Amino acid sequence: MRMAARAGLAALLLGTGCAAASAMAPADSLLPPLEGTAWRAQDIDGAGALERAPATIAFDGGRKVAGRAACNRYFGTFEQAGEALQVRPAGLTRMACPPEVMDEERRFLVALEAVTRGRREGDTLVLLDGDARIRMRLTAIPRQSARQRSTEDWR
Repeated sequence: MRMAARAGLAALLLGTGCAAASAMAPADSLLPPLEGTAWRAQDIDGAGALERAPATIAFDGGRKVAGRAACNRYFGTFEQAGEALQVRPAGLTRMACPPEVMDEERRFLVALEAVTRGRREGDTLVLLDGDARIRMRLTAIPRQSARQRSTEDWR
């Protein structure tokens, strides 16, 4: 009888501990599945982001990603397991843009390849590297916008 009471108490404490841990983590910090969402970079490595050359990412079905890396279009794959996230750009168009746009593109792609996890902070997607350093902050956009580029000239 004593063993059964101890086992019951242990199960109760374990369940209470898990519930308390869940209550302590803000619900919006969890990373819901990204498939079917699209985002625009607002900050890359703490240096902001160009308004006139938005870097975007769309997470598609089949673990595919696509978007704009400021100047050029890119595509690749992603894997997500809870907060763990890896993005692997596989291809990129080769257009030339002004130096500041090309620099933004380079920063975006380097940061994207370094991502190992993500989290939500309200309406913001935060992407972090293996050292828990914030590499990007992104805001949600309509999916179609992530793949289109305005006809605006980057000059």
